[in-house]
Parts: sequence; structure tokens; C-alpha cells
Amino acid sequence: MHLTTLLTGILAASGVSAHPGHDIAQEIAEREVMLNRMSHRDLSHCAEEIQRSGLERRAVIRRNELAERLVEERGLVGEFFFLRFEN
Repeated sequence: MHLTTLLTGILAASGVSAHPGHDIAQEIAEREVMLNRMSHRDLSHCAEEIQRSGLERRAVIRRNELAERLVEERGLVGEFFFLRFEN
């Protein structure tokens, strides 16, 4: 029992001292520089390619099929609007 407690304490202490001298402010500054260099943070720059490839169309169809299946499985009653595309 005491050996287990001692080993646990030693392992915990070794994890704390694994990165001595680590400067969190420096890491934050490095991350900020990296994020400022990134020009694109979304997919707007490739929206035309996504639409041209049919990815958006297939995603809409897949989500509509999922929504219809879930409505049916749950026995929900009422009018539901699903955006439809011709196959």
C-alpha cells in the first residue's frame, strides 16, 4: 500500500518537472504569430470548387435523407420542409 502511494507520488512529480523553464507567454506569442500568418480560416476561398464538384449538393441530399429518416423513425407529425435537389 505504501509502495503504491510512493510510486504514484514519484510519477506525478516527474510529470510536473517534465518541462522545466517552459514560458507560457512565449508560447502564446508564437501561436499568435502563426495565426496571423494564416490567411484563410474558412472555406470561402474554395466555395466555387466545392459547388462545382457537387460536394455541397451531395451533402444537402445526405442531410435531407437523414432528416427524413429521423422524422419517420420518431413518428413526428406535421409539415416539414426539406430542400430537395433532382438526382
